[in-house]
Amino acid sequence: MLRFCSYSSLCSISNLPKPTYTAESAVSDFYAFILAIHKACS
Repeated sequence: MLRFCSYSSLCSISNLPKPTYTAESAVSDFYAFILAIHKACS
């Protein structure tokens, strides 16, 4: 499931990646971040 929280993705990028932070979760966070921007601009 996608985690709709842009702050979590920003924190994950700025901090060292955790062992449980997988590529799938990275893509999900990025996609959720894009959706958040799109929703805010629409």
